[in-house]
Amino acid sequence: MTEESSRGSLPWPFSLFASMTPRQVVESILPGWFFANAVSITEKNSSAPDIENDIVAEENYGRQLGRVIAALSDLIKEKSVSEQTKEMQELLNISEKIKRIKTENVERCLQNMKAWLLELNGRDIDNYRYFVLSLNENLDTDSEG
Repeated sequence: MTEESSRGSLPWPFSLFASMTPRQVVESILPGWFFANAVSITEKNSSAPDIENDIVAEENYGRQLGRVIAALSDLIKEKSVSEQTKEMQELLNISEKIKRIKTENVERCLQNMKAWLLELNGRDIDNYRYFVLSLNENLDTDSEG
């Protein structure tokens, strides 16, 4: 089976994405990602590894830290600038940097979606219309809740 025919045999919407994939991948897949625990929680580094593993399964470290940083940032902002320590200012800077990175990520996702929709519109108007209508229906449903 040729590459073109295998791409064409995929069900929608996978066939839409497959047509946009490169012929040959020459880069790392998920660089910096781990498919196993990057941190090993054992009796050596935790007094209750089973409990800690259960907690991390529910609320990962990033989410936990994000909430702590947000709460501390709110408390720090209640102080006048002259009352804030260097460490407090550094935490506020980290908080702002995280917000900027998240915003940039959303903007990048939106730009990618826009480019994909424009490409789909020029190549497959029926699926473009179907996708846009489905997206609008789902967004309308989500905003009602």
